Amino acid sequence: MVKRDAGDLPPDWPAAVSPPGSEDWEASAAEWLLDLLPEYRQYPTMRRHPVVLAFIARHVLEGAVQGARNGYRTVRTELQGSGVFRSYPVLCGM
Repeated sequence: MVKRDAGDLPPDWPAAVSPPGSEDWEASAAEWLLDLLPEYRQYPTMRRHPVVLAFIARHVLEGAVQGARNGYRTVRTELQGSGVFRSYPVLCGM
């Protein structure tokens, strides 16, 4: 495997993840993903198979982003009449 140094990495590369090709990069990437998704620490398979962990993490995080976006899109209509916007003007963009 070709070893890469920190100068080859994208600027947003996680500091906790070693560069690809380094001895511990897969283990450090798996630990970083498990920090993002701590509920998956209980499954030994996730540690043994970091590619499976990365695959699942991608889908879990895509779902979280999609859920948040849906919430932002619908919050005003779904909570209309609840009084929450009078209590929190920042939600109205004021």
